[in-house]
This record gives sequence, structure tokens and C-alpha cells, in this order.
Amino acid sequence: MAEPWSDPCDAPATSWELRPGVAQVELYHHKRVSIRNGNEPGFAELANYACPAGTSCLFTRTVPKAALIDELGVEVDFRSDHPGALLAVEVVLPRVTDPRTGEPARVLVRSEKRYERAGSWATMRFDGLPIAVKRAARGLRLDERFAAIDEREAYVERVAIVCPGDPRGVRLWIDEVRLESVAQVASVSTPQSSEAAADGSDLGAAAEGPALSALEKTTVGPEITIHSGGLRIDEKYFFPRACRWRDEDFGELAKRGFNTVWLDETPDAKTLQQIAAAKLRVLCPPPSAETLETHTSADWAPVVAWVLPGEADRLRLDSALVEIDRVRRLSTGLRRPLLARTTESFGAWSRSVDGLVVAVSGSRRSLLERAVNESRAGTPILAIASASPEPALAEQIQTLLPEWAPPRWTPPHQTTAAAWRAVELGARGLVVWTEEPITAADQFAGRMAKSLEMLNLRLALIEPWLMGSRRHTVDGVAADSPPLAAFQRQGVELVLPPEPGQSVLLRGLSDGARVAGLSPAGLSGRRARRVAGGVSVAAEQGAGGEFLLVSNDPRVTRSLEQYTSRVAPRAAALQRELAMAALEDRDALDPTTRRAVEGLLGKARLALVARDFATAYRSSYEAQRLADVVAEKRLELARPEGLHDSAPLSLVPETLTDHFRLAHLLATLPRGPNRLYGGSFEEIEQTRRLGWRRHKAGAESTAEVDLAADQESPHGQRYLRVVGRTPARAEAIESPPVTVRRGELLEFTGWARTSGAGYLVLSDSLGGETLSLKIEGPDRWTPFRLLRAAPRDGEVVLRIGVEGVVTAGVDGVMVRAIERPGVRAPGVASEPSASTPQR
Repeated sequence: MAEPWSDPCDAPATSWELRPGVAQVELYHHKRVSIRNGNEPGFAELANYACPAGTSCLFTRTVPKAALIDELGVEVDFRSDHPGALLAVEVVLPRVTDPRTGEPARVLVRSEKRYERAGSWATMRFDGLPIAVKRAARGLRLDERFAAIDEREAYVERVAIVCPGDPRGVRLWIDEVRLESVAQVASVSTPQSSEAAADGSDLGAAAEGPALSALEKTTVGPEITIHSGGLRIDEKYFFPRACRWRDEDFGELAKRGFNTVWLDETPDAKTLQQIAAAKLRVLCPPPSAETLETHTSADWAPVVAWVLPGEADRLRLDSALVEIDRVRRLSTGLRRPLLARTTESFGAWSRSVDGLVVAVSGSRRSLLERAVNESRAGTPILAIASASPEPALAEQIQTLLPEWAPPRWTPPHQTTAAAWRAVELGARGLVVWTEEPITAADQFAGRMAKSLEMLNLRLALIEPWLMGSRRHTVDGVAADSPPLAAFQRQGVELVLPPEPGQSVLLRGLSDGARVAGLSPAGLSGRRARRVAGGVSVAAEQGAGGEFLLVSNDPRVTRSLEQYTSRVAPRAAALQRELAMAALEDRDALDPTTRRAVEGLLGKARLALVARDFATAYRSSYEAQRLADVVAEKRLELARPEGLHDSAPLSLVPETLTDHFRLAHLLATLPRGPNRLYGGSFEEIEQTRRLGWRRHKAGAESTAEVDLAADQESPHGQRYLRVVGRTPARAEAIESPPVTVRRGELLEFTGWARTSGAGYLVLSDSLGGETLSLKIEGPDRWTPFRLLRAAPRDGEVVLRIGVEGVVTAGVDGVMVRAIERPGVRAPGVASEPSASTPQR
């Protein structure tokens, strides 16, 4: 039964003690003194200490062992002449062994609320301990010495106060300590006995997990863990090359180089057996209690990680803690790392699960980059590279071109670019996200399948450097050359491929180190020369996208030569097929580029006949690179100069012709009245009254919003100013909803400017993140436009946010329909009155 407990601090002896081992703390005196807390006289403990500024010390005391239940609450009355102290508890995890001591692990859990009113008595309270302990215990997983974390049977043993430091001295008075709902601690299983209960003898564990006793009697599968270096299977690193399963044959996926499949639903036993027969691994949602009854633990052997179903946003975190706790309590044979596919609140999610799954794009700024910057240090991240257009983009294209079938695949080179961007950012696995089966019998699916197979060949080649390695960057010799990601493991360094003609500077090379070019077709020698600061290595023209390998270990070279000799024939033939597919769209290539591509393909054909796979691969790679460069230049032409523009048809090569036709047509059509109120931001109260609202994307990041005066503002005397203070993404403000009708063409226009190391981010509820507009400079007013089509009757909202340390301004925002005969506007707003963005 849970009972309250308290210590009024009336005994003559002191109860609190300075934590032993805290360096650079000088305790002047510590004694019981008479005090008046409120109107009641009494006693308290007074501690006078000093320690360096910016550090802290810990005062702790024992309390009765209290089981970790939801009702448990801790209160302490204290006073200090310095602000910033906070309450904490020391929790014992009896099922986890600390390898340093051999005793049960302990974790210090700190409250979030701090003592602010220096000199005044305050009652500090700590509630929600079970959830706080679960989050704090996740930090133990970053230490590879802890094989598993199990919070069952945890209990509170000590209460602590974390006190700020000051070299001039700090005085701290501590009065009454109270614990609410102290439940007796059950008989505690030691970590050894918990692990030994694989035969089902641990009745407590069997009672907590449904239908686990029968599973515990079967053979336990491989030991799978996850650390900052990535996934491990029986202590061997594993880099998932996964494909989202769309009913493809598992054997065919394995032939394409995938080693893992992503399942949206928990598979049945037969599906798991088919996956195991194809020698694939599985990422899938955790099993329900009903599913556990129909499987044996041997069935689950291919699963390398559980993934919470659906997208995990900031609103889902609290409700997901129940499911997270259930998964943590699964039996030994079902323990797997727990991942979450997140779109925001990366810091909070990284403290609750073992790893994140985050989307990446080929652009320099993406969700993955935000996740790397915002998540907890050491959090392993798997990246999603989409091979299918995002649903919002496909819907916009379908609405704009109702007679034209929307594209089902992204350009293969864009998917590949996203994958290498993920590798560059240190992803510990890759998931190719598709809406269609890659084994479909059509031209575009076949091209994508071949492109993904080539991607997997290159990833498998450098896999040892993608896990458990030290990531850093190397500089280019030229001042304007971007740095390249490099990975070092066991003294061997791998540098991602430089651009053709780019020279990189390698520092700290020993005289015995050798530099080689590495591709699936083999190794090639590279000339290196000593320059000031290191060794310069140039990427030769037509080098085939080779990695740079730096090693003085001949065993590494021999091993890579043996591997590439086996895969070189397939790599050369496959690369030539990909380059030949680029010629099928002859309209996209200018005559000069087409002749160059045809010449390189002819050279590759002759090399294949002569079994010179290295030359065939290099020539074919260069041919495809030239075609991809032309395709990207065509996309750049669709972006108007001097205008920040977001238009759906300009993002897909197949719709570029329609984009230019639509742009020419829209230039002659009139615009309807403005439907958005308050877009000139002249008066704060009016802006609020018209429906503009603050919006926060999560507790980790916020943005400051106000109305600032500027004589050069495009509309009136004031504009909306948004200031970002952290590298994180922060949604700042939302517009009032604007009513739209199905089929309407809408134009969001306005003016923007930015300064600082970040972006202004404009998005809307129709285009979402896919079509968001990221504006980086200049620090002068420049027009922007978002073109959208309404797929249905409803409302649309504009969101204004920032990313990074940046100051951004927005003014003259309007939403107008592009008028067409027979279409009547549902409503108008009175300002701003300009028909086009003008100064």
C-alpha cells in the first residue's frame, strides 16, 4: 500500500551530504540552524560551499526505497542566495548491471523546473517520475558497455539537489523533505537472474508480457543492439540497405542488392519465413499481443528493429510512451532496438527511443540535416530516400494536369543524390521509400530498379566505413571548393567522391600511405603531390565517381581487390544500361551532349567486349553524369531569376514543358481580389484580430515574432519580423484560413528578406513540406510566389517560419485566385490592394 513519508528536519544531526568525488568544491561549513520558514519556527540544514562558476555540485540524502509508480511525488523545501538549483532523484535499475561496479545501475533524473527567486523559500516538486526515468535511462544506451536497458522494478533511493557554483560562495538552506505515495519495493531480481530466466522461470516478467512464457522456452535469436555507430547483430555491425516492400518477390529484392525490407505492418509467420529464405532482414512495427500468440521466437529472427507505426510528430510523443513501455517489456527473444519515423521534435524523440528514421532530399537543407543538429548526441539515424514523388506534389500535378497521369517515380539521379547526402551526414542505414513495386514491368520502374541496384553496389563496397567510424571532412585545395565528408576506421580513410577536376587536401598522411581511387569496378592508382599543409589529390575527368582510399595496410587493398573482381562485370554492364537509358529522352539532351554521351557509350561497349571492366564502368558513369547535369540545368531554367518561386510543375522533368506553357498563360490572366486579411502587418492588435496566430513546432525550438518599422517596407510602414535563435527549425506564425474551391488556381505572393546563417521557410497546407519555399538572402526586399491548385473545396493556411540563426522579414502577403471564365471568387480581403508585388 502506498503511504506518505516526510522528514521535518528537526533532528540534531545533518541528513544531507555533499556527493563524494565532486572535484573543486570547497565546503566551508554544514550544520543544523534555527530558521523561520513562513510563520513557523523550526530547523534546517545550512550548507556554505564554493565551486567554480559554470559548474555545479550535488547534495543528496537517502529516503525510504519507493517503487516507481505514477502517484509517486517528491517535494523539498529549500532556500538559496543563488538561482538555478533544481531537484533530482537517484533511481536504481535492479535489472541492469553497471559493468564498472558489477552492481545494479543507477541513474540521476533531474527535474525541469528550476529555483528562480533567490533569497526566498520555495517548495520544489518532482512529478511524473516514471516517464522522466524512461527518458533518462535512454542515455545509458549510448554507452556500449550496457547490453540492454530494462526499467522494470526500478525504485527511488536518494533525493538530490543540483546546486549552481560560484567561487565567492553559495549558501543553501534545506528544510522538510516529503514523498507522496511511497509503495513498497517488490523483491528485486538481479540482472543475472533476469537474463537467466530464459526458460520462463521469471514469473514476474512472464506476467507482465502477454503469452511470453511459451516464447521464452524456444531458442533465443541473435543479439541485436544499436549504438551511435549503428546496428549490431551478434556484435557485428550491420548497415541496412532497405526497400519499402510493395508486394515484390523477396528474392528479386535480394538480387537488386537490398539486405533489408521495410514493412508497414507486422508480418505474419509465413512472410517472415519467406524473408528469411531470401536472407533478408526486416524493419517493421512491433507485434501486438494477438500476433505474439501465432509466432515463435524463431519466426522473429530476421527482425533487426521495431519501428513505431506511422509518422511520429510532436503531438504523438506522450501517447506513444505507453507503446514504447510495452515494447521495452517484451521477452529476451523479442528485444530489438526501437525506432521512430519522425518529422519534427527530433530532440524529444531521440530521448525516448533508440534511433530515428528521417527523410532526406538531395538539397543541402533537409529533415535529416535538422535531425542531426537537433537530436541527442550519438543518436543513430536511418535515412529515407524517396523513389516516388511526395503525395502532396503528385496531388498538385494531378490537379493542374487532370488529363495527364502523375509521375510514379522521381528521376533516379535525384534518389541517388538523396542517398549520398544521407551518407554524407552520417546516416547508419538507408531506406528507399516507394509507392510502387520496383519490379513492375514498365520502363520507368525498370530504370529505377537498375539505379537502386547500382546504388546498393556502391554502398556495399564502402559499408565498413559507414558504421562505427569517425566522420570528419577534408578541404578542397581551391578556396571555393566545398569540404567533402570522410570516414576513418582502423587507420584507413575513405573520402566521398570529389567533383571532376576538384583537388582535395589530405592532411597528416604518413610517408607510407597510398591514395587510390575505389569503385565497384576496381582500384586505380592516384597521383598525389606534397603541398603546403598536406597532400593534394585531384579527381580526374571521367574518374567514374571514385572514392578516395587512403591506407598503408596492403591487406585492405587485397581484400578490396578480391571483392571488386567479383562485382566488376555486373557493375560495368549495369552502369552502361543506365547511361543508355538516359539517351531515350533525346529531347532533354542538346546535340553536343548527345554526341559526347554516344561516344562514351561506344567506348564502354568495346571495353566490355575486351573485358576491360574498369574502362567500361568509367566511360558509362561519365556518360550518365553528363546526361544528369543537363537534366538538372533544365530544372534550374524553370526557376525565374529575381523571384523566389515554388511551382509544382517545375520540379519534375516530365512536366517541365507544361510548366513553361502554364507560366506563359498565367502572365496574361488577371488575378482576383486578395482573400487574405492582415498581410501588410501594420498593427499588432489588428493582425491578431484578423486571425494570424503563433505556432510552435516543438519545445526544442522557438522563434521571436514582432512587427518592425521600416521606411522601405513594400506595404505601409511595418512588416512582420521573425528571428530564429537556434539552428533548429521553428514555425513562427500561421495565417487565417482562406476558403478555396476545387480546381482554383491560387497564387500566394509577397515580399521577403533574410540576413544571417539560416532560412525563411514559407509553406502552405496544400503543398506541405515538399513544396515549401526556403529563402536564403538577400538582405533586401525580394518578391516570392507560391503557385497552388485546390484539389477540393476547403481552406488553405500559409505558414511562416525560420530555420537557423536568422532574421527574416515578410510583408505584403496576398492570396489571390487566377481568374478564369465562369469561376466566382468565394470571398475577398481588402488589403493589400496591389494586384502584383510592387515597390
